[in-house]
Amino acid sequence: MKLHYHAIGDGYPIILIHGLFGSGDNLGLISRALKDKYKVINVDLRNHGLSPHSDQFTYQQMAQDVLDVIDELSIDHFAVIGHSMGGKVAMSLTELASDRIDHLVVLDIAPVAYSEHRHQNVFAGLREVSKHIILNRKEAEQYLALHVQDPGVCQFLLKSLTKTENGYQWRFNVEGLIANYQTIMGWHDI
Repeated sequence: MKLHYHAIGDGYPIILIHGLFGSGDNLGLISRALKDKYKVINVDLRNHGLSPHSDQFTYQQMAQDVLDVIDELSIDHFAVIGHSMGGKVAMSLTELASDRIDHLVVLDIAPVAYSEHRHQNVFAGLREVSKHIILNRKEAEQYLALHVQDPGVCQFLLKSLTKTENGYQWRFNVEGLIANYQTIMGWHDI
């Protein structure tokens, strides 16, 4: 799958991988801090941001998608920083390119399967918004807030709401994420 990505800066390459419900833009603060000394590549994982949607959604597939971007850019050696779900993608990338990864930074996640399902309210809110023809962001926020009480989480999610000719829609593949939630929360031995 051909992922959307954004590269800035020159120098040694650092790959940034966002977490669940995010996009490459979420790590913009890190990108801007590094861009003067490094080439920083922010990827949108499948089913997120501006990347294509797919019903197939495993850590191995997401790692291969990221490696395809790295290969497309003719990058031999690199560092990778992954946040949350992106951290698991980064760890999975070590299975495919351990000889090319010089540095691995994993933020806010461990290499374990999580049994606690913390996102039911988020998925309910995303579905609530998807059920309606949304004419403005405020309307989307009101529907989302029926299920997601934390205003910060609402604002984070609304960053992935985009205007289309049919109103507003989520950039991420809501149903694909729900269908693959067990995989997202899971883990495999490396």
